[in-house]
Amino acid sequence: MFDFDGTLIDSVDSVWREYQRTASALKLPEKKFEDFARQLGKPWEIALQNIWPGVDTERFTEVYRLEKEQAKAVEGVTETLGRLRGRYRLGILTSRGSRTLYMHLDSTGIGRDFDVILDRDSLRNHKPDPKALYQACEELHIKPDEAVYVGDSIVDAECALKAGIRFVGVLTGGASRREFEKNGVRGGDVLENLKTLPEKLEGMRDGI
Repeated sequence: MFDFDGTLIDSVDSVWREYQRTASALKLPEKKFEDFARQLGKPWEIALQNIWPGVDTERFTEVYRLEKEQAKAVEGVTETLGRLRGRYRLGILTSRGSRTLYMHLDSTGIGRDFDVILDRDSLRNHKPDPKALYQACEELHIKPDEAVYVGDSIVDAECALKAGIRFVGVLTGGASRREFEKNGVRGGDVLENLKTLPEKLEGMRDGI
């Protein structure tokens, strides 16, 4: 199972730029990228409230320009999914809403590779609640101990660790190797990108 933003698609920088522009337009306090990055993986309204407590999330959403988000597949994603397809059941578990999720899936052409896609609108619970991953396992018809969750944020790691599901971190989004390790992810389970994921999964199956 995969997170979406920062894991499969490169969108974080453009989202951050639009966060900054929207915050400035609404005269909200200036924040650092680290404040934003700590919220990656959480539902939109919760992330906004955590960054700017008391913010009018409806007004922020009105001013935020979705069309300014730029998404492209992370380097190596298409090839990696091609290698995994048919060998594993593949899913996406993301806190992004369905409207922009499917917009970006269409523009990058990777949506057809997945058996199950769960977003903010179809999840009963949201990351870091482990029930989100249990729902994904249920819909993929696999047991939690058969699953691996791949993500780029501390929220992704927290969700997997709480669920007792194996986690692989990638350094293509919000978290650094040091941050992953500080939050309980083994250094060997952190990859530069998805290119070496097939070999990593084979090693996990062999108990390496």
